[in-house]
Amino acid sequence: QRSRCLCCWSVCRATQVVLLLLSIICFCVPLVRWGCLINIDSTRCAMRLNVDANKESIHPQWLWHKEYEDHLEVVQNLGGHQFLPNQAALLRAALPFATACFLAALVVGHGLQRIRVGRLLVVPSKKHQVFNRLFCAHEIFLARKLRLPVVLAAS
Repeated sequence: QRSRCLCCWSVCRATQVVLLLLSIICFCVPLVRWGCLINIDSTRCAMRLNVDANKESIHPQWLWHKEYEDHLEVVQNLGGHQFLPNQAALLRAALPFATACFLAALVVGHGLQRIRVGRLLVVPSKKHQVFNRLFCAHEIFLARKLRLPVVLAAS
């Protein structure tokens, strides 16, 4: 049963890492490809540009990225034959999918806190007391801090 618990913990940890990586990748694709942040349904992309309002003062302002909208329109009109079969749907699903992956990673991480992976077995000896050895005291302290059970072996 202990090996099953450790295997379950390892699978959950790997799943959490994969979900976090997927959410980061899905969120960052428009940032890397177009240099902008997408809106909630991924139909528009905003970028921060310096705008010359009255030829005297230049101030940064958020503007919608026209190339992203044109690309999305071309993909929808072509039906995605040129790139991926459903690229428009993939572009629109990027942010919701990234959010769902991130929330799923949080849920898996919360579940990992409940799985007990091990315990600390303290083996005393007749020559040396446990708390006279500094590393033993430190290991017991760390185990208690990590909420691992500390078991004193009968010797």
